[in-house]
Amino acid sequence: MGTKSIYTKQEKQIVLACFRAGLSATAVSTKLGFPIQTVKNWRALYFKHDNSWASFDDDEFKLRQEALMMFREGLGYKKVAAKLKMPPSKIKYWYLQYRHEQLAFFDGTKKASKHIPVEERIKILNDYAKTTLSKKAFCISNGISVATLNNWLKKDISFNNLKGL
Repeated sequence: MGTKSIYTKQEKQIVLACFRAGLSATAVSTKLGFPIQTVKNWRALYFKHDNSWASFDDDEFKLRQEALMMFREGLGYKKVAAKLKMPPSKIKYWYLQYRHEQLAFFDGTKKASKHIPVEERIKILNDYAKTTLSKKAFCISNGISVATLNNWLKKDISFNNLKGL
């Protein structure tokens, strides 16, 4: 599965303004948290006087917004997939994000930071010890992957001792 981020027109306009202010691709990438290669591609287009990339929302952003409206109307992922003419597997993932109240997935376009502070990690592990959710549902609701949780469980011997009590 790819890790492509999607961007709104507003975010792209901010990047364009940074280029006009003379900021480097690295500075823009670091400041806004966008992938460096994406920013470099946009900057190359900017230097070719092609700013068309900054004049529209990404297609997937629009589709996510449409899907969110349909989910709020009570439609299931299969009906939404049919209406949007998209694979049900992709829409099912979006639907799970919606059901687990991960609405930032629909509005936020930057990937979440992969660094989770130790205190937050401990809180998540303690919550996992008390949950009745499936591992997958728990991970979705906490914004982490199942692989991340599994790694934490393997590394955290004290947690495994607590879980056995």
